[in-house]
Amino acid sequence: MNFPNRTPVRIGMVGEFFGKRFRVAGRVVLGMEEQGRTSYWTEFNLVNLEGESADLVFEETDSGPEWRLFVMFDPEYPITASDAATKRVGDKLNLDGTDVTVTLVSRSRIYDIEGQGAEGEEVGDAADYFNASGGSTKIVVSWTGEEVECYRGGDVSFEAVRSAFNIDREMAARFAGTLISVDEPASSGFTTKLLWAILIVALLIIGFGALGPLRSYSPPALIITQAPSLRLKPGAIGTLNGVPWQIRQHTLVQIAEVGRRYERHEYQLAGPEGTSALLIYGFDAGQKDWFLFTPVEPLMTMTAQLAAARRYGEMVNVDGEAATVDGLFETILRESESAENTTLGNGKIFYGFRAHSAGTVLLARWDESGISFERGKALSGKEVAAAFKQ
Repeated sequence: MNFPNRTPVRIGMVGEFFGKRFRVAGRVVLGMEEQGRTSYWTEFNLVNLEGESADLVFEETDSGPEWRLFVMFDPEYPITASDAATKRVGDKLNLDGTDVTVTLVSRSRIYDIEGQGAEGEEVGDAADYFNASGGSTKIVVSWTGEEVECYRGGDVSFEAVRSAFNIDREMAARFAGTLISVDEPASSGFTTKLLWAILIVALLIIGFGALGPLRSYSPPALIITQAPSLRLKPGAIGTLNGVPWQIRQHTLVQIAEVGRRYERHEYQLAGPEGTSALLIYGFDAGQKDWFLFTPVEPLMTMTAQLAAARRYGEMVNVDGEAATVDGLFETILRESESAENTTLGNGKIFYGFRAHSAGTVLLARWDESGISFERGKALSGKEVAAAFKQ
């Protein structure tokens, strides 16, 4: 059986990912059987001069072509082959400090190798694996015998792949069917570089393309989740972490991430001596969780252009505390109310990234007017209820 390369990515091409240059060393075609049907996907083996590797995966699905990028990692909480074999869809696990849920359990087989596959790979090799997801985090665990490999990755757009490998636009157009142009002048004053960066983030969010996992990742259907019903009243006064705050503004926002849309409540708080904070209810999709964020000043300037270039899994250090990017999103303001009966501008759009460090979350958001950074921690519902007399 022939397995032609249906993408414009070719062996020998050099592209930049994670700020490093990788060469396409090989192309591996894998498949899985489900209900008597075999689904195939392609993994491009990427290597660099430092000996580091990554897998760029392409899969044609009923929703269109999808791309994902995965790298191997050593789990903070290791898993054995026998433990992995017990996992079923819906099971929870935590390998690197992030809670994820198993979404698929299957077995893959290598059907074809062009060029250089990953070390030890041969045609006919089979491996058991499961996919797991939590928020924007995607994990693939694969095992053969007692050998276990863990991969962490995320979605990328085809435009990002095209740009990374400097693929000719006409060739890309023949592959993608249509091209999105950003050549028209921008009235907002953004630079061309920023427009490209924001386009890539937007494409990541709306799912124009996506990067598939090392051992195959079947993406879930788009999930749309409404915000929790509880609302705090603008003008209310309460004390959180020993600081008195007044709710100045409530905003219902919609967050768009890869594969899901959800709403949450955001409250602008005013404190003593002109201090401010952001209280968020429903920070994670479908959860009744509370997070209190306060502004942070970056030690080194990070512009909107630099922020928009952040990628899933990268380390960032804004205020002296390193954090790992685990979410790229778009924020749309749906409705707002304030103590002064003013509105924030419904329909306004911000782009952003979320990064986690030990016990805290870094939130970066920007638009054409500037960028802001806030760091926050989780609060219990009882704390918030007691503070604002709910």
